Amino acid sequence: MTYVFAHDPVVPCLGYLSAAPTVSTRADAASAGPRAHILGAINGFKTAGWDVVPFIKGDRVDPSLVKGKVQRRLEGSPLLRYAADMARLVMAERSRRAAWDELGGRVDWVYERFATMQVLGHRFKRAGVPWILETQGLFYYETRVERATVGFSRLAERIEKRAYRACDALIAVSPPLKDLIVRECGVDPDRILVVPNAVELERFDPALNAHTRHFDELTIGFVGGLIGWQALDGLMEAMAELEAESGLATALAVVGDGAMRGPWEARARALGLGGRVRFLGQMPGHLVKHAIAGFDLGYAGAKVMAIGQMYHSPIKLYEYMAQGVPVLAADFPDARGLVEGRGTGFLFEPGDKAMLKAAIRTAHGRRADLPAMGRRGRALVEREHTWTARVRAMLPDLQARLRARPEAGLVAGLAGA
Repeated sequence: MTYVFAHDPVVPCLGYLSAAPTVSTRADAASAGPRAHILGAINGFKTAGWDVVPFIKGDRVDPSLVKGKVQRRLEGSPLLRYAADMARLVMAERSRRAAWDELGGRVDWVYERFATMQVLGHRFKRAGVPWILETQGLFYYETRVERATVGFSRLAERIEKRAYRACDALIAVSPPLKDLIVRECGVDPDRILVVPNAVELERFDPALNAHTRHFDELTIGFVGGLIGWQALDGLMEAMAELEAESGLATALAVVGDGAMRGPWEARARALGLGGRVRFLGQMPGHLVKHAIAGFDLGYAGAKVMAIGQMYHSPIKLYEYMAQGVPVLAADFPDARGLVEGRGTGFLFEPGDKAMLKAAIRTAHGRRADLPAMGRRGRALVEREHTWTARVRAMLPDLQARLRARPEAGLVAGLAGA
């Protein structure tokens, strides 16, 4: 295959764009999942032979904005949401100019992580630079229905849909998300590439597992934002019922913060689990492995969202496995592909408490087998689910899609090193 580059024919250059001021690659950033995704994608492109020039707004703002408190404030104040939207729009315009000033004429492609009301890629596309946009969800829906963090919701929807339709290639993290974007946003399905999340193995160390405990009991652990769809209340109810029915005692360690922390802490106390449920709060990304090392099972039990789907690709699944911890997961596509027939964890039907309890009973009965299951999970992500593997797999597809666009001619890319 022949490649055409705008600049260096040997080493193509990618501009990585992220306009969200609350998403940062700083070591102490509270949004550990987005941080891991950004660093993983950048390093994946570098491993595939690309130079990468980042424009990450969250790395350029006051550090207080990336400490994880902004979302909780927005959820608690409608007036503040409108003020935040105005700030988003002003910052977006400034970031568009700054990104073009820094990267315009230097890069062959731009790869942008979508941010609510803050889109940077249009200027690059007008200049003929291929614009790849990656989205983790339908944000206009989530911020309106699942977590109230936007005031001008209709404007946010228009901005998001326009970006999805305008970019040269759109990356969705799951087949259900692709289907929703086609249905709700009117995007041509041939322009959407499904690329699930992955993991940077170097951030995890299974050797820690033998020396770390949160509780003596079988410990279920969770890492992520404390949002209603994560269904930790259902998990705690299942734990309490198992103890009442059969004396089976389990424990829960929770890493993360969010609007549901207070209600879920209260629910743990009401269920009589206060001594065996520990909320550890936000953790910097480099400390997450130490927390996961104390889990016997990593929980990813999200329920179906109000839109009728669960379309995320939970990075936590890959991180649990990278740390050598088997998973306890709702049977959505990502989890099914990682667990079904692989001996790496336990699945249950989303929202089905009886099946969740049965899965916990099975895991408890097989507690001696859990380390071996964790090792199988680690081996699986090593083989198939690193960011290097993701980037190498998607580059040929992106190459073909970008060649087919009407403006093709500046660059196609590098299919893999």
